[in-house]
Amino acid sequence: MKHIINAHDKLFKEMQSIIENSRDLIESVFPEDLLENLDLEKLKNDNNSYIDQELKEYYSDLVFSCVYNNSVEIKISILFEHKSYKPKNEYLQLLQYILNIWNYAVKKKKALPVVIPMIYYHGKEKWDIKPIFSFFPGADDSLKRFIPDFGYILTDLAKESDREIEEKFNSGINKVLALLFKHMADEEYIKE
Repeated sequence: MKHIINAHDKLFKEMQSIIENSRDLIESVFPEDLLENLDLEKLKNDNNSYIDQELKEYYSDLVFSCVYNNSVEIKISILFEHKSYKPKNEYLQLLQYILNIWNYAVKKKKALPVVIPMIYYHGKEKWDIKPIFSFFPGADDSLKRFIPDFGYILTDLAKESDREIEEKFNSGINKVLALLFKHMADEEYIKE
């Protein structure tokens, strides 16, 4: 299993480390309100990984720096999900990941960047994003203010038909990559 994870991870990282492919991925999945304020012409590969030993089992990452609203440098993290099922604690994992980026910034004496995490998921089980508050049953409005509230962007290939995937991306590489990951358990499809 580890060999398969490494092969998928390596393929994904190789293809998405090409700025044009990552730009297409971001343009295809980010909400319009973010896209209109991102200067994707200034998208740069960060060349760092912020995955620690605990997170390595679940994700690999590609991180990009980008300028938002002509003034704010942000981090866009594309997290490639290794498992074929949705984790039960994705908010905890993402919070740890964001803290890793912030701790790195503090060590380098840089301002804390806003981090936009995007999960690229290719499992068969559909992944619905639930609000973080749903993980804290019984927490009322008085308690909710003590719970970190943040979001993430999800690309769930199981939710989309092949046609939707083909129409979503402009880049042929992203189309093929998404279809390959969606159908990786189907040997006949892969051979075709």
